[in-house]
Amino acid sequence: MSKIDELVFTPKQQETITFPFRGVTLEVNEGTPRSGKTTADIFKMAYIYSISEDQNHLVAAFNQEQAFRLFMDGDGFGLMHIFGNLAEMKHDEHGDHLLIHSPNGPKKIYYKGGGKVNSVGAITGMSLGTVTFLEINLLHKDFIEECFRRTFAAKNRFHLAELNPPAPNHPVLEIFSNYEKSGRYKWRHWTAKDNPALSEERKQEIYNEVKHSSYLLQRDWYGKRVLPKGIIYETFDMQKNQIPKLEGHPIEMVFFGDGGQQDATVCECYVITEHASDGHYKYK
Repeated sequence: MSKIDELVFTPKQQETITFPFRGVTLEVNEGTPRSGKTTADIFKMAYIYSISEDQNHLVAAFNQEQAFRLFMDGDGFGLMHIFGNLAEMKHDEHGDHLLIHSPNGPKKIYYKGGGKVNSVGAITGMSLGTVTFLEINLLHKDFIEECFRRTFAAKNRFHLAELNPPAPNHPVLEIFSNYEKSGRYKWRHWTAKDNPALSEERKQEIYNEVKHSSYLLQRDWYGKRVLPKGIIYETFDMQKNQIPKLEGHPIEMVFFGDGGQQDATVCECYVITEHASDGHYKYK
């Protein structure tokens, strides 16, 4: 017996899989890690692929390896296991894909990475029926926007996105807002309580691990969009940790920056000064 034969869906997963996709341009499943949303997404898309009138479809993650691991294999629950001998891995001029032999013709499910600034080149010129975004908050905005353009001519146009809760000011939320205003948008919230694979003991174990951090508790247990709060922010004293004036003779000014994955997060400025002491010079 395969892992799929033993799978039991929660009511949340059942609702996700069976929710009508016609009339919806963008469906979003947002929630905590290990909440069961990816498994539901795989089975939902498997059904859509089998009835879609479009031949070409896309699954996108930060890189191609993740797209394959999360959706094609899916830890034993992926597309290649669902379709079994009705599917085979192939490659053509558009790239690697899973070829599915469905009742209404062959379907090509391409899997690609979209996390880099030049990722958009991998889909330019393609015509797609559906796009599935895995961890859409990690994908480059240009890639995401181009994916929506690639489905303009689709007969059964549909986009499915999943993500862990991003920061409240994350750029991807602007994309969600635009489709919400169009009236063709479905958003669904998930927590660890929605995952049938987690026992009550394991859920309690996870809670005990994150409850001591306000950020982790809100993000990884309650699935809320929160800003990270590190030890620096919590212990910085505006009075004790500042000096009223620069001491010594300025020698050089140096800037450091940490760009992060999506946008600039840290910028530091250091002024190196010279001090005379006991016939020697010291630099601070």
